Amino acid sequence: MFLTRLCIRHPVLAIMMMLALMVLGIFSWRALSVEEYPDIEFPYVVVTTNYPGASPEVVESDVTRRIEEVINTVPGVKRIISTSYEGQSRIAVEFVLGVPIATAVQDVRDKVAAVKTRFRDEVTDPLVERYRPDEAPIFSIAFMAKDMSSRELSTIVTQQVLRRLQNVPGVGRIDVVGAVPREIRVELMPDRMEALGIGVDQVVAALKRDNAELPAGTVSLGRQERMVEIAGRLRDPADFRSLVVATRGQTAITLDQVARLVDGEQEAQSLALLNGKRAISLDIVKMSGANTIAVTDALRSQMETLRDMLPDGVEMVAVADSSRSIRASLDDVQKTLIEGAVLAVLIVFLFLASWRSTVITGLTLPIALLGTLFCLYAFGLTLNTMTLMALSLSIGLLIDDAIVVRENIVRHAAMGKSHEQAALDGTKEIGLAVLATTLTIVAVFLPVAFMGGIIGRFFYQFGIAVSCAVLLSMLVSFTLDPMLSSRWPDPQAHGASSRRGNSYLDRILRGFDAFLEKMAGHYETAIRWALAHRAQTLGYAVLSLLVAVLALKFVGREFVPEPDLSEISVKFSTPVGSTLAFSEQKAQQAARVIRSFPGVTDIYTTMNSGLDV
Repeated sequence: MFLTRLCIRHPVLAIMMMLALMVLGIFSWRALSVEEYPDIEFPYVVVTTNYPGASPEVVESDVTRRIEEVINTVPGVKRIISTSYEGQSRIAVEFVLGVPIATAVQDVRDKVAAVKTRFRDEVTDPLVERYRPDEAPIFSIAFMAKDMSSRELSTIVTQQVLRRLQNVPGVGRIDVVGAVPREIRVELMPDRMEALGIGVDQVVAALKRDNAELPAGTVSLGRQERMVEIAGRLRDPADFRSLVVATRGQTAITLDQVARLVDGEQEAQSLALLNGKRAISLDIVKMSGANTIAVTDALRSQMETLRDMLPDGVEMVAVADSSRSIRASLDDVQKTLIEGAVLAVLIVFLFLASWRSTVITGLTLPIALLGTLFCLYAFGLTLNTMTLMALSLSIGLLIDDAIVVRENIVRHAAMGKSHEQAALDGTKEIGLAVLATTLTIVAVFLPVAFMGGIIGRFFYQFGIAVSCAVLLSMLVSFTLDPMLSSRWPDPQAHGASSRRGNSYLDRILRGFDAFLEKMAGHYETAIRWALAHRAQTLGYAVLSLLVAVLALKFVGREFVPEPDLSEISVKFSTPVGSTLAFSEQKAQQAARVIRSFPGVTDIYTTMNSGLDV
């Protein structure tokens, strides 16, 4: 035991090693990202293509099927799930586990790039991206105004609020729901168009030709060269009326002769309701890898600044915050972690009956836990439910090695050896057994990190955390514990001499010892019976195994337990092509019913035209 001998002879070295682990753990704890679940790469690639104005049947024949045909040739594809909506095609490609998701995305992107040249000009470029569950909105803000039109509120939200929130660190994308921006509508008059012989294509061409910024080359002025650009974009809606659509002889036909111009609002394609009333919602999606809690805290801080700049009468409400469930889950796990550590130390004191031995063994807990946090940071992992659950499970394992080493050192000290020699001999004698015990635990939990399937990817961080924790606890038991035992002698480390007092605590410890002696007698009787009736003992063991296997059929199975949250999502679906007004009526009716339930505070609803409500 070279390391043990080195630490006993050089105690400062052992202390600095442990302090270094704790300092690294503290800094890692501050730098670790906090999430509810580990960041898992799901084997899915999503291809989204927009075809404005096309019916679902046209989208299916002209876009979806063509993309499916080329994606089928990508290696590693397990199945393809496609859905064609009005004006949009969405294809989900599932790959076989083991295929690198980055490679899969690139392969799909290459195939789609080859087929998009056959699409009509109206079809937008397909968007190929991997499926990320963390791309769901983490924070939603709703805006309402009593004395303001939807158009005015939309202008304030999109031009003032949106830009400020986009600059918040960690914000990746902001989706605006329920906004109705300003729109100049050109309402054609078919009878006049027919009388003048004007086609729709001529009107569209005129709008594209005469409402655009056009480059016109460069002009050299001495040593300077300046860009020339024709400012052709119309600034005033009234200017559209004088656009020349066509000429008949020497007569110019303007746009106001064949169409009406309306300075109005865009047709609503999405809707946001707060307690059944119209609102505008900003659904915020964080960047990949960003800390959800840090981003939501920054957003709430920015909301306080925005309240001062918003006009009177505009109400801003945070209607959805995914960090609340994450905080609740992590707080529960941290509470369990602290409770387990405190109970472990109390039980050690109850059995060892020595506060010095309790302190020496109990120091293993903070050192090993903080050291594990450093390992998580070094492996690029996060603080989540799985890693914190691993630390909670490790509480009972971390202190085992220290107890075994400490008890054996005390036994050697009781033989009359010096404290330094007792620490060296006691650790050396028990070292191989402690090493075997620790490696056994690692051999059980480390393979968990390399299980297959999605479950295996979830438990990867769990297995790494448990393995690192028990290995660090073994390191502490071989270094710090022998050093403290050699430098901090305990005259009442163990034995009857430690309980000669008559205080209340001494009486409790003596009573507990008597209880243990009584239980040891019952245990001895049970062992004698088992040795005398070996066949029956084996029969009971086999019977208990069979009962457990049969009971497995009655145990429910699910991927993730259903959390007990303060928010509940209710989803209604409407037929494709249904109007947004119909969806709004149905949502308002459902909101009135749910609002009557006891305990309901706010109801936040979003929907898209023709899609799910």
